[in-house]
Amino acid sequence: MTKVLLLVPSLLPRSCDTFFILHAGHHSPVPDLALAPERVLDELLRTNRNIAWCLANDFFGKPTIRLVRPGTFSDFRQLKLDEGCDSLGQIKVPVSLPKAAYVTWFSDRVVQEL
Repeated sequence: MTKVLLLVPSLLPRSCDTFFILHAGHHSPVPDLALAPERVLDELLRTNRNIAWCLANDFFGKPTIRLVRPGTFSDFRQLKLDEGCDSLGQIKVPVSLPKAAYVTWFSDRVVQEL
């Protein structure tokens, strides 16, 4: 079974069409990985009727998928601890990144872009 974790960097232009993803499963290549952006877009269109309007009005585009190296999400939790968060149990990997520094931090860990 393949588990995928993803983040949306909210501070980038047209940020909702960029995703950071950690493939957390098999170490072998993911079949049809090149199809991931199209599959994400199809699923977004299926689950959110506003996406079609956003596409038509250039608020959203075909998703960019950025795979990050293994350990990135646990390293992010450690970064948050180092910044002064008191409880590891309260640190969540956010769905969107609230600081430009976090977007840069994740961008520096990208190993493949689709």
